[in-house]
Amino acid sequence: MRRWPDEKIDEKIQLTSKIMGIGFDKLLGRMPRTLSGGEKQRVALARCIIRNPSIFLLDEPMSNLDAKLRVKTRGEIKRLLRRFGITTLFVTHDQTEAVALGDRIAVMREGKIEQVGTYLDLYYTPRTLFTAGFIGLPPMNLLRGTLQKAERRLVFSSFSLPLPGSVVRDFPDGTELVLGIRAEHIETVSHTEDYTAWGEVDFTEVMVSEQAQLVHLHIGEQPCVVKLPLQRAVQEREKLYLRFSRKNMLVYDGKTGALLTRIY
Repeated sequence: MRRWPDEKIDEKIQLTSKIMGIGFDKLLGRMPRTLSGGEKQRVALARCIIRNPSIFLLDEPMSNLDAKLRVKTRGEIKRLLRRFGITTLFVTHDQTEAVALGDRIAVMREGKIEQVGTYLDLYYTPRTLFTAGFIGLPPMNLLRGTLQKAERRLVFSSFSLPLPGSVVRDFPDGTELVLGIRAEHIETVSHTEDYTAWGEVDFTEVMVSEQAQLVHLHIGEQPCVVKLPLQRAVQEREKLYLRFSRKNMLVYDGKTGALLTRIY
C-alpha cells in the first residue's frame, strides 16, 4: 500500500471501515493508547483485512479481554470470517472460542497434533486419552481398570463391566484399560445391574442455564462427574447407583492412551 496514491489509500480505508461495522469510523482518528482492549482488536483485524490476505493467523486475539467483551469480539470475528471466506488459523486455549469459530479443530499437546476433526468428532470419539481428558466441560470421565480375561470383564476396585470379545481376545490378562464416558451418559438407578456402579457424592455444581447440575463423586478411589437434572435432589456423601450408557462407553489402552473400541 505504500506505493498507492493517497486517494486510493483513503478509499480503501473507508471501505474497510464500512466492512468493520457500526462505530468503527470513530476510531480512525484516535491514538492507539486511547483505545480499549476490544477496540484494539477491531483495529488489528481491520489492518489485516485492508491488505487482502490469503490467510489469517490469529494467535489468542481475545486473551486479554474480559468475558463480556470476548463474547462481543467473538461475534465480530465470526461475521468477518464468514463474509470474506478466508482460511483462518485461530490459536486459542478456550474451547468455547474454538467451537464458536472453528469448522475443524486440532488438539495439540507439547507441539504435536493429537487429533483433528469437527468438535463433535473430538467430543464423542476422542482418539486419545489426552483429547478425552481435554475436550468438554466437564471433560470425559476416565476410569482405570484391569482386564479379567476369564470373566471377560473390566474390573475396578468396587465394580466391574462386561467387555466385547475383541478387547478380551487381543490383550493379555491383567492389562490396564481405561473406560471413558461423558457425564451426560450416566444416570442414577435404584438398584444394581449390568453396567452399573455406585459412587459417593462429594459436591455439586449448579448449571442454571442448562437446568442441570454436575454431581462430583468418587467410585472407589476414582473421581467421576455425573450430569443430572437440577430438580434431582442430591446430598453430600449420598451413595448413588450409576448406570453407564453402554453405547457411549469407550475403552482406551492404559499404556499408550490410544482408543481401542466402543462398547456396544
